[in-house]
Amino acid sequence: MTGVGAAALTVVQRARQIEQDREDELAYLNADRLLSESALRLEQEAQKARGKDARGTAERTLEAFDKEVEATILPTLTNQRQKIAFERARQSRRQSLQEFGGRYEKSELDAYEQAEVEAYLATSVNAGIAHAGSPQLVAEELERQEAVIRNHSQRLGLGPEAVDAQIARYRSMTHVGVIDSLIANGQDRDARDYFELVSEAGQIAGGELARLQKSVRVATTAGEAERQAQRIWTELGPKGDEDPISIDVMEANARSTITDAEV
Repeated sequence: MTGVGAAALTVVQRARQIEQDREDELAYLNADRLLSESALRLEQEAQKARGKDARGTAERTLEAFDKEVEATILPTLTNQRQKIAFERARQSRRQSLQEFGGRYEKSELDAYEQAEVEAYLATSVNAGIAHAGSPQLVAEELERQEAVIRNHSQRLGLGPEAVDAQIARYRSMTHVGVIDSLIANGQDRDARDYFELVSEAGQIAGGELARLQKSVRVATTAGEAERQAQRIWTELGPKGDEDPISIDVMEANARSTITDAEV
């Protein structure tokens, strides 16, 4: 082959190589775009699973990604060079998708657990209030609240101080509800005794303490007045239909009772 012929062949080979390089680059670019579209679509689909249904999201998303790559993207590549370049992009996209799926799954499961814990605690508070007349049952609900908070605290990212604050919060809510319930049911003495016990133990939140103190005082005063009125009527009121009503005597007794109470 002459020098001219060899030079011409070199030019042709170089041109073919340039075309091959461009073909490879465009094939890779197209395949990587398809990877990106696939990953984005799968991320959007993954986010349709909420709460407890998000369990297994990362695994399902990766499986779908791998199947789609094998079925629709790899067949677009025509030589080993394209496939080698593509494999690096595939692994990078896959890693990112795996990390996304893991984060999303954890976030949803954390939110689900948090909601379930809060719902349980709210129910426990209501149960304690419903059993306001039974200190033992109230105490059992308080124990359940503390156990649930402590059992779930680590997964929910609560430190020791946050755990103590949560326990105190729900304990206070229960106590406040119990006292309000006792007052509403006319059990002012029980409400007073209960209030004194838990307030001395520091188990009522500061924002509720003054209100409850006033409510208990008002309820106790009203309750005592009603009991004294009933006592006076029972002791000094008419015993039969024909007996006179000694209003003056009953008023004097009431005034005496009030004076004795003040002393």
